Amino acid sequence: MCYHKKMHLDDPKTRARFEAKVDRAGECHVWKAAHIPSGHGVFWLAAPDAKLVYAHRVALEHKLGRPLQEGEMATHRCDNPPCVNPDHLEPGDALKNSHDAVSRSRHMHGAGHYLTHLTDQDAREIVALLATPGVRQDAIARRYGVSRASITQIKKGRSWKHIPRPASWPSTEGNRSELTIEQVRAIIALLNTPGTKVADIARMYGVSATIIYNIQSGRTWKSVSRS
Repeated sequence: MCYHKKMHLDDPKTRARFEAKVDRAGECHVWKAAHIPSGHGVFWLAAPDAKLVYAHRVALEHKLGRPLQEGEMATHRCDNPPCVNPDHLEPGDALKNSHDAVSRSRHMHGAGHYLTHLTDQDAREIVALLATPGVRQDAIARRYGVSRASITQIKKGRSWKHIPRPASWPSTEGNRSELTIEQVRAIIALLNTPGTKVADIARMYGVSATIIYNIQSGRTWKSVSRS
């Protein structure tokens, strides 16, 4: 993940694009656009910067009025990775972030996890939907009012671990429904970044390298610009 070295939300156009991707319905301001598998939102900076950055980092830097320094990272007081509410963010370092994860029991699963308003029954229904061929993860996310990254966390057993899952899931190899258009645009931007490896992008988005290669070659998502 690339980090930028200056603030960007003072630019009206950048601020407008950023704000359009935020849901302020609750106390947490939830990032609605592309996420990495951890649930953190990512934001594409237009030229001349032309790179992908963490959305919550952009929000914190704007709040502080300065760029984060080397070794600093944006940490969540709410422990909700998709949140970009500046009041829930503070600067810290890797050690502080690790301590926070333990003290706030970030790795607990079930109703206490950051997928706040999901119930045990909701999670069971989501698993059943994930096991149904042809059902899109983004459609499930919209139905339950959570991010697509949250659905992926459930599918991979990173949350609600106690709920039984099928031995195998319906095949989605090469299926464009595995990714949103925002994620595909971010992937194309990464593919156009010198030194970025397909395998690293695949791990970042929790998909196979074949899916990334198909995007790169234009076999899938043909309507999305490669420039």
